[in-house]
Amino acid sequence: MLTGTKPRLLLAALLLSPGRTVATSRLVDGLWPESPPASAVRNLRTYVHRLRQTLDRGGDSAGRLVHDGTGYHLRVDEDELDLLRFRRLADEARRAARSDRPQAAADLFDRAVDLWGGHPLEDLTDLGTDLGATVTALREQHREMTTELIDLRLRLGQPARVIPSLRRMVAEEPLDERRQAQLVTALTREGRVAEALAAYQQARRGIIDELGVDPGPTLQGALQTALDADSAEVRPPSGRPTALGGGPVSPPGPPTSPQALPMKPPSLVGRDTTAGQLRAIAEGIADPAGADEHAGVVLVSGAPGVGKSSFSVSSGYDLADLFPDGQLFVSFDSGDEPPRGSGELIRELLVELGVPLTDVSEDIRERSAVLRCALAGRRLLLIIDDVDCAQQVRPLLPGAGRSRRT
Repeated sequence: MLTGTKPRLLLAALLLSPGRTVATSRLVDGLWPESPPASAVRNLRTYVHRLRQTLDRGGDSAGRLVHDGTGYHLRVDEDELDLLRFRRLADEARRAARSDRPQAAADLFDRAVDLWGGHPLEDLTDLGTDLGATVTALREQHREMTTELIDLRLRLGQPARVIPSLRRMVAEEPLDERRQAQLVTALTREGRVAEALAAYQQARRGIIDELGVDPGPTLQGALQTALDADSAEVRPPSGRPTALGGGPVSPPGPPTSPQALPMKPPSLVGRDTTAGQLRAIAEGIADPAGADEHAGVVLVSGAPGVGKSSFSVSSGYDLADLFPDGQLFVSFDSGDEPPRGSGELIRELLVELGVPLTDVSEDIRERSAVLRCALAGRRLLLIIDDVDCAQQVRPLLPGAGRSRRT
């Protein structure tokens, strides 16, 4: 077994250039990225000697590691190194895809993915510029290959096979719009449209919070596909479906029940009394046998930084059983920019509720009317965060029904 950081860095540098000579100067820079010592070349020869001894003890030939005057190279057969097999399988998969053999291409990509056991050289630090760039390029190759694989699985009508891995990928890279779009598309094709819309809204909030811009056309296109799948018929502002061409109206399907709350905060301390009061109010609002058909509005107030948002979101999860038609979250906060407008929040809510973008008016009063219609008769919880004044929130208030605003 090869031990020591420098000998392992040497082996890594040689394996990432299999069969090719790596110049001595590059190896020195890779092993000592900051400032090579005066004895760097002599030390390098010592590490080469130790690597040859390790190969020999392992029953292999020390002659695999060759010095040709300008540097060193390690002789490796294709089937001995996962990197070479990975590249070969990816090339074969792309040839199969170009030959219109998507199933064969997807299977080959899967075999390549199985060779990927984690980030290359993740247990080594201080890779240096050259070796670090090589590792980054390799990770980009893997990233592009997994993107192609997911596209193939979606093309083959196999969204269920990629949804779990897509959820992991978007959690790791929430600003990757192409990956987010693939997740929205996969959920849509699996028939999980409400989840697809919630995934879009979560992605959109993250992109706006981090970058200050709306999602690009790829993610927007995935959203529109989800909305189209959610409603094959055209829905007027009243929310009652009208058949295309003026034909008979089909009975409307059940309304979507979006669960679009942010990540649940950790356990809160010292909020039991307030949480109990909130549940009592919510039970009274949500009780279908109750006489009051008016939607309820509850104000959570306090000094900045006391945890109002965390308490509200945590309560949203705790009260979900009382509001089976969905739990939504919007925020007026836009980071360092001026607060978001009420019209923008209403548009976000309508999308989450499955209203096609084509039915969302530019007029805030019309948007507000559509929102009231969409919420009518629903038992739904809406958390509106970072409210500064009543004027902001008034267009979002419900008309009648058992919905609740927090």
